[in-house]
Amino acid sequence: MRLKHLTLQRFRGVEDLELTFPATGPLVLLGENGAGKSSVITAICYALLGEVLPSSGHRSAWNVHRDHPDAQVVLRTTDGTGTVRLSRKGTLEVVEGANDFPNELLWTDSSPALFLAGYGATRRVDAGESYDPDVRNRSTGRRLQRVGSLLEQSFALVPLESWTSSGKSEGSVDIDALSAVFEQATTGEVKLTPDRSQDGQLLFDFRGSRLPLRALSDGYRAHIGWLADLLFHLHQLSAETPLRERAGVVLIDEVDLHLHPRWQRSVLQSLADALPAMQFVVTTHSPLVLGGVHAESVCVLRREDGRLTAARPGIETFGLSPDQLLLSDLFQLESTRPAQAQQRYEAAVESLKQLRRDADPDNPVDGL
Repeated sequence: MRLKHLTLQRFRGVEDLELTFPATGPLVLLGENGAGKSSVITAICYALLGEVLPSSGHRSAWNVHRDHPDAQVVLRTTDGTGTVRLSRKGTLEVVEGANDFPNELLWTDSSPALFLAGYGATRRVDAGESYDPDVRNRSTGRRLQRVGSLLEQSFALVPLESWTSSGKSEGSVDIDALSAVFEQATTGEVKLTPDRSQDGQLLFDFRGSRLPLRALSDGYRAHIGWLADLLFHLHQLSAETPLRERAGVVLIDEVDLHLHPRWQRSVLQSLADALPAMQFVVTTHSPLVLGGVHAESVCVLRREDGRLTAARPGIETFGLSPDQLLLSDLFQLESTRPAQAQQRYEAAVESLKQLRRDADPDNPVDGL
């Protein structure tokens, strides 16, 4: 499955919006805070899973535009079209989904078809000792579990140790395949090894030391945490298809979250190399992420005259430096300096100009 075209009407703060997905590669959503980036990726969840969300344990809230009684999202994919209608009834929102996908694809949790995973900006990993898969499976459908952190801020991700520790895995875990994905997705800085700690947890090779995930820094744990959750859900599907060949859609809000600039430069390419059959749809505020993709993979969300618009950049983004991007129309910054430093710089320039004017009144100074 690959996403092709999305239409939002009266969804959250978006009155009306249409956007087209690139034929290949990721889609990177760029825009100011409050522009609607998170609304777009949330709308994708509702359009694809609208029919099963209510029965999976999800309750819609604050998704219908405040000025209207109902909302609609239509998503065209290579496998069919998904439509969801949301209506406000009293203090509740009713979700009604319809699509022309083969029914068995959507209603079968174990089916690899229509695979969708989503990760919100507040994503966090559940504490290993408190995670109980039986309790979660009884209360939440697996399709909802895959997008839970995107739709519900309190929803925690599946901890790596809960399905890879000795005696806890659901079926055999291909450690070599997991290791290859982790290594590519972290640009080789962290490597999963087959070695285990005394309590059975897999160890990572980090700068020559063998450490469990809980011993890595917050930044590494955050990035590896959502990636481990994604691999868990892929692991639950048919083992006949190699991990790298499993297809689907992955939504990530703030893909650069907790990442050092060195990782931000290559995060999307690293993910594409690790899972080449996946279509990634991400949001970002990072010029380093933006400089790693071509303009056809970027969608700029901007409010004009009170309405949200979506458009491709007017410049080629790939290869541009952070300063070039920040000072372009994409970010609309006048300077990359702090405001106070910029004021001092401009004052110093003006003082120099005045000195030159005083020294040579007959030779006006236009610039330095």
